[in-house]
Amino acid sequence: MATLSRPEITKSVGKDIGASARAVYDAINKRDLDKAVAQFADDCEYVEIGLGRTYRGPSEVRENLSGWLRAFPDALLEVTNVVANGDVVAVEYTARGTHSGPLVGPDGSTLAATGRRAETAFCDVLNMRNGKIVRGRSYYDAGSLLRQLGATPGSGAAQLVNRKPGEGTPLWMLGGLYTIKASSKETNGELSVLEMLIPPGGQAPPHIHECGEAALVLEGSIRWHVGDDAVDAGAGQFLYFPKGTLEWLENVSSEPARLLTIYAPGGMDEFFAEAAEPAKKRELPPRSDTPPDVARLMKIAERHGLKIKEPTST
Repeated sequence: MATLSRPEITKSVGKDIGASARAVYDAINKRDLDKAVAQFADDCEYVEIGLGRTYRGPSEVRENLSGWLRAFPDALLEVTNVVANGDVVAVEYTARGTHSGPLVGPDGSTLAATGRRAETAFCDVLNMRNGKIVRGRSYYDAGSLLRQLGATPGSGAAQLVNRKPGEGTPLWMLGGLYTIKASSKETNGELSVLEMLIPPGGQAPPHIHECGEAALVLEGSIRWHVGDDAVDAGAGQFLYFPKGTLEWLENVSSEPARLLTIYAPGGMDEFFAEAAEPAKKRELPPRSDTPPDVARLMKIAERHGLKIKEPTST
């Protein structure tokens, strides 16, 4: 068995078929699907073991690759090992990308974009003939991939969530009390719901969600900054921010403000769970004179489909 990372062996065994196989992954990274598909024989068969699907012929292989790139437009494949033996090549690689488009799941259903980053290890076993791929089997943990995206394979439906007043997971962050009323896991990735208690003068840094956000003010007054505009909202006022909206809020009143926020699809609860600290009481945290660590929040946000911008000094 020969490994392409060892030139003294690949000189005599498997060099050409290994290079032909690797050309597929290089072409995908360059978004040259014509070149990638050209490495497959006209009578090829490619089986995605992770999802139980079979693709026959270069056109179906191309359709499969296009589907993955629609779901993960920024995907990059890092090939870590290529092993050749006779007419068989095994390629190990790690795929990383942001779920920014529809992904077809194992049961044929479509998972809408979650904005989450995913990292998945693959191993493709390829049979070669005259330098072309005639048969391929792609092995990866589909369950791990879907869990990273906030979906549970085979769950079928979200579970009933019944939270009474005062229930939910309480968190302290940015001087406020954030209570997770429904998590992405509980809603099968469909929603994240949080109740927020914002102190007087409390605010969030400017940010952009890779999901829709709806907010209903329950008590107090909130000023939302939306792009270059400002919207003042009192109790009973409802707002919806489409995916990609630059916005941030501040409590402009002298009393705490309470609001209910819904994110769809779900996943934002996981950002709050990682970025915040567990609340010791279901009330606002003790006042702190230490400024928030925005750099830390920005790093955590990147893992959860959220872009935080540092506030502009005035």
